[in-house]
Amino acid sequence: MVASYQLMITIGILVSNLINYGVREIEDTDASWRIVIGLGIAFSIPLGVGVLFLPESPRWLAGRDDWEGARTSMARFRGLKHDPNNQLIEDDFGEMYDSIQQQKSAGVGSWLECFTGSAGKPRVVYRTLLGFGVQFLQQWTGVNYFFYVSLLP
Repeated sequence: MVASYQLMITIGILVSNLINYGVREIEDTDASWRIVIGLGIAFSIPLGVGVLFLPESPRWLAGRDDWEGARTSMARFRGLKHDPNNQLIEDDFGEMYDSIQQQKSAGVGSWLECFTGSAGKPRVVYRTLLGFGVQFLQQWTGVNYFFYVSLLP
């Protein structure tokens, strides 16, 4: 899934650069930026509408103690909606149940604990700031500049 996600991002970058390359000859008119913005809207509207019709995930339902809904959703995702007691569903369901019960036994944390370290864990603030720092430095290196600006003629 992660590789597919990264592949789709890379393909999106390629498509955006191809669009920018295609409108470079008409940069003196309003159409150059309107085409780019319009295509961005055209691709995002089906995604936004499609999300409204997606079913809830089994894990989301199970996290809210709707175990029967989670089993039905899992069977539907596996293509076994007429057989929710299939052994494949039982195995996946058992693994998900154990995982969620383990997470619930760990307790509930708050966002404030990320910065105060009151969770009883050492170096929580350090870990939080390290995460922020990695994301900040990733953007600060200017990788977006090289993707979008330096490729233009």
